[in-house]
Amino acid sequence: MPIRKNAPMGFADVVLEDLGSSRTTKFLDKLDEATPWRDRRDRV
Repeated sequence: MPIRKNAPMGFADVVLEDLGSSRTTKFLDKLDEATPWRDRRDRV
């Protein structure tokens, strides 16, 4: 899962960075790819 680039990493980011297995990471990456982020951003 990509690290956010809009702000420096905070305490929660550091604590949760390595949480989950490789299976969880793959699943979250698939969800990220399936989400139409550009459409959502353009609506805001």
